[in-house]
Amino acid sequence: MKYLLRLVLVAHLAMPMLVVAQESTPKVAEARQRAYAFLDCGITESQGINGLRRLGKVLKEDVLPQPNGGEIHTLYYEGMSVTVYLNGRNMLLNEVVISSPAWSVKYGLRVGVSKEQVEKILGKSTQKSQWEYADGMAAVVISFDAKQKVREIRWHFDID
Repeated sequence: MKYLLRLVLVAHLAMPMLVVAQESTPKVAEARQRAYAFLDCGITESQGINGLRRLGKVLKEDVLPQPNGGEIHTLYYEGMSVTVYLNGRNMLLNEVVISSPAWSVKYGLRVGVSKEQVEKILGKSTQKSQWEYADGMAAVVISFDAKQKVREIRWHFDID
């Protein structure tokens, strides 16, 4: 494994509204909990923007100044991009897009795993071509290729 991107659980204040099949078995309930934890995540051990820069070789970094004095930084790596909002010493993860199997995420999900493996880990989505797991302001969209393998994992947290 070339890189490891760790996504961890953080507390949520709102009641989750997850978009998954609404069956009521222990197996489905367990998968739903894993999906909640997958949504409520952030990059650990990053130590701010400099920690993100140490995740791997940054190919490009875009900086977009904001009217409130903060900045939106998008860091591009081989097979992954990470977008964060910075305001002083505070950093908020906005989006992670993974398109390479070199980057592993929570529960061992990565580009190239089968749709069946995703369903086993996170539960079945109500979507067909790309699966979406959503919880208020956070969403994970998993896209599949023609062979039903993960093509892209996109984690997004809405910030206004």
